[in-house]
This record gives sequence, C-alpha cells and structure tokens, in this order.
Amino acid sequence: MIASSALKHYHCSMTIRKSLMRWYWFTILGLTLIFALGLMWRGPESDYTIRNVTLVVLGLFMYVVLALKFRCPRCRASLVTKSASILHGRPCGCPKCGVGMDELID
Repeated sequence: MIASSALKHYHCSMTIRKSLMRWYWFTILGLTLIFALGLMWRGPESDYTIRNVTLVVLGLFMYVVLALKFRCPRCRASLVTKSASILHGRPCGCPKCGVGMDELID
C-alpha cells in the first residue's frame, strides 16, 4: 500500500518531458541490447540470414515502440517531429493542443 502511494506520487510529479525521455532511453537501451545480441550470436554460416532477419525485426519493433509512445499524453498527437527540441530541453509544446513539455502529467 505504501509503495503504491509512493509510486502514484512519483508519477504525478513527473513532467511530460521526463516521461518522454524515459521512453527514449528505454528504446536506446533496447537497441543497444539488440546490437550486443547480434555481436554475441555465433552459429554456422547458413545461420546468418536468420540472425540478420531477427535483429532487423527486433530493431523495427523498438522503433515502433518509440513511435507509439512518443505522444502527447493529453491529446495523443505524435511528438516525433518535435523530438529534437524535447530531448535537448528547449521549450516547446504539442503541435495539436499546445501543452508545454514541462507541465506535469495529469
């Protein structure tokens, strides 16, 4: 019960920018792990096609996760076009509803 309350308080004090940064770093970590898997994957020569297809599919999956989660929490508009401004801390807002990225998540 106490952990749930603390988690709820932590989530409520998070800004939109921080939430988007978490998804960005989650994707970077996932892509790094996929790259490491590709380096560690050893097998016969005929296995390289399977390895390459698997790594490409996993990489595309991580990209789709970022594209689907990099959205405004209020109006659900995509923020991919504003990602450079968001990630570098410059002031910006949602192109659809105009909410600032440094506002708290509802």
